[in-house]
Amino acid sequence: MNCNDWIAGFLASDPPRSKSLVVTIFGDAIVPHGGMVWLGSLIELLAPFGVNDRLLRTSVFRLAQEGWLGAQRDGRRASYAITPDAMARFVHAYRRIYAPPNVHWDGSWTLVLNGDGALNAAERAAVRKELLWEGYSVIAPGIMGHPAADGPALDELLKRLGVAGKLFVVQGKAMRQVSARPLSDLVADGWDVAAVAGGYSKFIAQFEPLLAALRASSGSN
Repeated sequence: MNCNDWIAGFLASDPPRSKSLVVTIFGDAIVPHGGMVWLGSLIELLAPFGVNDRLLRTSVFRLAQEGWLGAQRDGRRASYAITPDAMARFVHAYRRIYAPPNVHWDGSWTLVLNGDGALNAAERAAVRKELLWEGYSVIAPGIMGHPAADGPALDELLKRLGVAGKLFVVQGKAMRQVSARPLSDLVADGWDVAAVAGGYSKFIAQFEPLLAALRASSGSN
C-alpha cells in the first residue's frame, strides 16, 4: 500500500468533520503564520479532504457566528481570521499540545472558587467554558481545579472575561496528618484518562501502515 492509497482509504472510512477540520487547520497552520486566509484558498485547501465548497462555507459561517472567526471583504473576495478572543484560546492550546512535558508536579492543585455567587449566569457559563478549554475540570459545584495550572494564563483568562477579582483562586495540597483520599484521585474523577490512552493507542494502530508506507517510499528514492 502506498501513501495515497492509505490516505484515500482513511478518508473514506472516517471522513473528517468539516467544522473540526477548519478549526484544526486554523490552529495548527494558519494561526502560526498570521492567522488570516482567503475563503477561496481555504476551499482549495480542504478539497482533498472531501470537504466541498458548500460544506466549507457553512462551517466557516457557523464558526463566525460562534465568535471563532471574523470576516473581512475586499470586493467580492472574503478573508477570515481568528478573532482576538479565539486567538488567546489557540495560543494556550498550542502551548499545551506542543510544549515539551517538563512540568514537575509538586502535588498541589489550583482551585477556582465561586463560593459566594459573585458571578451572574452568563459569567459563570463563560468561565466554565474557558476553563474547560484550558484543561480544568469541575471538582464540585462552583469549584474547578487543575493539578498543573499556568498562573499567568489563568490571570489573563479571568481578566479577558472581565471577572478578575470576582473569584477565589487558591492552591492546595493534601494534609499528611489527616487520613483521607489522595488528591491524585481527583484526576480519575475529573478526567477520563483511560479514554485518552485508548485514543492514542487507536491512533498509533491506524497510522502505523502510513509510517511504513512513508519509510518504504523514502527508501525507494
